Amino acid sequence: MDALIEVLLRFVLSEPKKTGTASVPIANIQVQSSALDLLQAVVTKGDVDPLTLDNVEAALIGKLYVSVHSERLELQNKLLHVLHSVVLASTANDPPKQEHNSRFDRIQVGGDGMDQSLNSPISSKVNPLLVQTIVDGISKPSNRPVLQHWVDFILMTIPRFQQGLIFPLSDAISRQLRVGLEDLVRTYTGAQVTANVRSFTTDADLIALFNALERLVLLSLTKSENGSTEDDAASVQEKATVESSGLLGLVSNVFSSDAASVQEEHLARPNLKSAGTFEIVDLLAASAQTVVHMLCESISYRITPAGERSRKMAINPNLPDTVIFSFLEEYIGRLEGPIAVQVWTRYVALTKEIASNVYLYKRQVYPALRCFVCLSEKVSQTTAVEDRRTRKEMQDNFIKLSDTCILIAGRSFDQGHWIRRGAKDLAALERSTTPIPKVQSDAALNEKSDGASLPVEDSQRTLSGPDLIDQINDFLATRLLPNIRRFLTDSDKVLAICNNIVYYIVAPSMKTKTRTLEVEQPIMDILAEMVKIPAALKAWRTPVSEAFTDTRFFNATPASSGRWRTLVKALTESDKTVMVELIGKITAAPSANIFANREYEMLLRSLNLRRLSFAVFAGERNQYLAQLPAIQEKLVDLLRNSTLAPVVLGEVYLCLRVLLCRLSPHNMNSFWPVILTEMFRVFEQCISSPPADSSEELLVILAACKFLDLVLVLQTEEFQVHQWMFVTDTVDAVYRPEAWIPEAVMDQLAEIVVDLPDLREHHDHGDNAITGAALVSSVMERAGSGLVNGSPSAASALRRPLLSSIRGIDSIKDLVPFFSHVSLFSYESVYSSAVAGLGASAGGAPGVGGAVDWEAVERGLVEEMFEGR
Repeated sequence: MDALIEVLLRFVLSEPKKTGTASVPIANIQVQSSALDLLQAVVTKGDVDPLTLDNVEAALIGKLYVSVHSERLELQNKLLHVLHSVVLASTANDPPKQEHNSRFDRIQVGGDGMDQSLNSPISSKVNPLLVQTIVDGISKPSNRPVLQHWVDFILMTIPRFQQGLIFPLSDAISRQLRVGLEDLVRTYTGAQVTANVRSFTTDADLIALFNALERLVLLSLTKSENGSTEDDAASVQEKATVESSGLLGLVSNVFSSDAASVQEEHLARPNLKSAGTFEIVDLLAASAQTVVHMLCESISYRITPAGERSRKMAINPNLPDTVIFSFLEEYIGRLEGPIAVQVWTRYVALTKEIASNVYLYKRQVYPALRCFVCLSEKVSQTTAVEDRRTRKEMQDNFIKLSDTCILIAGRSFDQGHWIRRGAKDLAALERSTTPIPKVQSDAALNEKSDGASLPVEDSQRTLSGPDLIDQINDFLATRLLPNIRRFLTDSDKVLAICNNIVYYIVAPSMKTKTRTLEVEQPIMDILAEMVKIPAALKAWRTPVSEAFTDTRFFNATPASSGRWRTLVKALTESDKTVMVELIGKITAAPSANIFANREYEMLLRSLNLRRLSFAVFAGERNQYLAQLPAIQEKLVDLLRNSTLAPVVLGEVYLCLRVLLCRLSPHNMNSFWPVILTEMFRVFEQCISSPPADSSEELLVILAACKFLDLVLVLQTEEFQVHQWMFVTDTVDAVYRPEAWIPEAVMDQLAEIVVDLPDLREHHDHGDNAITGAALVSSVMERAGSGLVNGSPSAASALRRPLLSSIRGIDSIKDLVPFFSHVSLFSYESVYSSAVAGLGASAGGAPGVGGAVDWEAVERGLVEEMFEGR
């Protein structure tokens, strides 16, 4: 038998020399045709071993490839028939991947009546040249006379191979259809209608190509990557064959209301954000109701326990329900309001199914809520929301899904299944290589499933610990809370949801045991949205107030101050007693207990002063004019208190700087007599008795210098009358005459302090020395470079404080650069601001001349209030 096959193959592959007579090629074709007939009879008999079949297949594919490219059409039909017989014999010898059913083993040759088994044996071996040969056979224009034979070969043979062959062949056929359609468009819509148009595609070719593409699309949609049961595969094939009379019929079955093979999964696979995907859906689907119904049916099938499922089969069981939820959310987001009303009933039915048993469907609650909020946003913009039933369904389902998601985000849902850990602990647990044991009590996951059920791993992928919690928190802040008043008209229901958010999510995040009060960004966003809801006042006021009075509040980083400003402002506006309490605490009577810690009392007083400063700083300009007399009274008493600790006096000057930025200059008129007196006293005392290195008096001197620095930057008219006492405001600041005796306090300090001995150890100055002397020198050098003897540069056009970045000093000598240059800087800044233009930016106090860098001013205040340690 092997010898006979070898001889027949030699006849098939033999070719005559070109120098022979003209009758030789014809005789050779006849010999090859007879050899192919004998070879088909031998192969069909079924006694050929697999190795010989592989050799025959390779020889036939090579012969076909040569025939296509040499434009020889005589033997292609018989070669295709023999190759088909070889493929059938090869797949019969391979171990079947699915059980054989003779009812589907029958091949009916014909366009529409062709039926190929999906349960027939599938070959795992594919010749590398087969795909390219088939593509060339249907693509070559010279091969058009035998195109029908190639299409028949594709329809009869390709189902015997793995699904990897379907996609390249579908692409090749689609290209040929596109070329044919372009020829038709060019023929009937061209500018010269009477001109001749040459085309290789006939109407029969188009029909054949459409039939081939139809069957390939069917195979790609119905072949399961993991296999399927015999009955389910047979039902899918029978339904597609009987009810479909063409490619458009197949598409209508895909989106029919009772389609068993939820084939919309493949639409969700490519790219959920792609507009082309949704355009395809709109073209193929009859209506949006059909699409939403199909997606809901697919989700319902996947989340239903295996024992309760019907005989319907998911074509791609590896696709998790979260992907379909994502596609559904994107699709709903593109719908118009009236169309969204049409799909409302079907999706509400799915929502009720999930909300009725949140313990069973806990992994689907969050994606269901996202889709429900998206759909409710559309419906609430129509008149349908006025219907009592629709409004009730919207409120009830929204509350159920929201409460469940809040419990999940708060790690309080189903205590038997959830571990209450912090976000850092959960993140470490996710990175751990030790697998988390499965929960044995979850019936939906442990229930035995049949061949069509979803893998447990895919269902579990929808829940991902801290990632899911972060997603829920972000969704609450960006989507749920901003729209909650559109869904819930009852203030009590709004308050109930906000109370749950605060109790389960916000409060645990703030009750940390760290040294700093660093709250996560999603939590701050939740509070920022909650303060915009009037009905939620009772929910957020307590946690914000507790955080503001926490001793760790100002240990946070300056970057977090922007988030707290909104919350503190809302707190003071909603409760007028907050400012009254803050003002009353800054001058609380000292304790009469002899065992009381005086240093601790001063520290608490300084913290209360800083809270008052931040509350005023968080408000709008002139917002607290009503409280200004009380604030002025308390600050004046503190300034005149000779026994007050330096740390408290430093906070007094910080509060005065905040008032300068948040009050109009004329509102500070009553402050200036006391301020000028106390500042002059501080500097005079420094001149007469310079403080020792590392003493507490340096805090007061630095705070007074920062206040003077800010006042000189603002150049208020009320202070310019008295600034000659502190700085030289004449031309002597630039060109000092001989034998000049300074009269201003800063210039006197510069001459006195520069002559003081430096008692510090030069090898170890500490952190304060580095940020003191070195930083002051660099700041002064940078500020003076753009002002002295030259036009102001772009960087120096805006006036900004020189000492805003200084946190502390170790010696009075660290301020020598400031004492020496502040008069020069103040004098030159007047003319530089005139060049840059007048007018303060928004947020600054009106009436302040010159261009002030308010961003730098406020940044300096924030960095001083929030220490970040």
